[in-house]
Amino acid sequence: MPTSKLGAGTVNGAAYGDAGVSLDMTAVQDGLKELYGRANWLTALYEHDGLFTRMPKYEGFVGSYYPVVAQYAANARRSQDFAVAQANTSTFKVEKYLVHRVRDFAMARLDTESILSSRGDAGAFANYLDVEVSGARYALKRSLSRGVYGDGSGQIGTVGSLVGVDSHDGDPLTAIAGNQIIITLGNTGDVVNFEVGQQLAFIANTAYGNQKTGTNEVIQVDRALGKIVVTTTSTGGNAVAANDLIFMDGDLADSQANYKRISGLDAWIPATAPTAGDSFFGVDRSVDTRLSGHRFTGATTDVYHAFVSASEVLGREGSKPDHIFCDYATYTSLMKEVTTAGTSNGGGTKTNTGVRINMGMGQTLELGFSSIVIHLPTGPVSVIPDPDCPANSAYLLKLSDWELASLGMAPQILDLDGNSFLRISDRDAMEIRLGFYGNVICKNAGNQSRIDFS
Repeated sequence: MPTSKLGAGTVNGAAYGDAGVSLDMTAVQDGLKELYGRANWLTALYEHDGLFTRMPKYEGFVGSYYPVVAQYAANARRSQDFAVAQANTSTFKVEKYLVHRVRDFAMARLDTESILSSRGDAGAFANYLDVEVSGARYALKRSLSRGVYGDGSGQIGTVGSLVGVDSHDGDPLTAIAGNQIIITLGNTGDVVNFEVGQQLAFIANTAYGNQKTGTNEVIQVDRALGKIVVTTTSTGGNAVAANDLIFMDGDLADSQANYKRISGLDAWIPATAPTAGDSFFGVDRSVDTRLSGHRFTGATTDVYHAFVSASEVLGREGSKPDHIFCDYATYTSLMKEVTTAGTSNGGGTKTNTGVRINMGMGQTLELGFSSIVIHLPTGPVSVIPDPDCPANSAYLLKLSDWELASLGMAPQILDLDGNSFLRISDRDAMEIRLGFYGNVICKNAGNQSRIDFS
């Protein structure tokens, strides 16, 4: 592989020759492969997650669509009267979802001088590379972990209330002023979706359409109070306002049909049953709720009994769910109920033997997790807390019906041309690109239920 040249410059004030300094990019690429080989990548990526970790993975999502064929009714050609049964012309009912892929990207950038300054120290270079690539990898991992719960819109929060901050004296004002605003999120638990440095987009009323113009960068996050501070250049009708929906810049779609993000649990099991005219990957699910899962309102009961009642409905439908995913507040409430009641609720704790991931080359990775196992009408179920699960919601799932289908690894370094590092044409730096191409697949929504506590 050719070497790159750093042109004439100075070192500690002294000029060095015009011939420049050589950088052996083969060594750089080998370093990347050693640090981010498949085993190291998965170990760092999947550990300590909930649904994203446990959801079965499929890396062969080729073609334009992933067809999911769902039979939701058998033929009704039966009767104790032979003539009636014979005359009935009904057939079994089948729908086919044509699930398309969505994309997600993250970038890592390394400046040439930093690469050169650490080239003689393998440890220093590895640390520098690790910080930069891990940052991009973390951003993409968090995006996918949120996405498996999402409705496809990409919404990461709402504006509850806001005040302005004068850029000169920092005193809170009663109206937006200066170039910063303090936003208290509508659901403070959504603060897990925000990181310093994010570029945000805001829109009023709907989860799609034209975003408000202006720049909004996150500069502070208060995770205890569920507040963020953002810079803003928006004014007048474009000013950020209470009840606005919040998105990462670039994620907002122009219409519901063109949602850009992963269609996760909230898409396959919406909070409200679909009505006539629904078109979800080409399917009108209003004809039978088996096509959109089941819903249970748990606001008037405790967590354990809400899970029991939701399981009862699934049992009636012939499903045997095996996992519940919920936010930490719901999980904590369940822990207190189980602890208080002892074994009378049929609850207990269990450390799972682990989740095995096939690494290839005859190797496996095993991750261990702790969970509460409760006994429901449909059988024992593992309850898993997940920071990415929406607040006040839980999902009772038969996990084998789900799949994160992707084109290659989820995510992966984009190096089809053999170059993990790419030179940025307009600056003295190298870029590493990470990407994801895929979507969430549900093979039988009728086996799943969501429980909403508000």
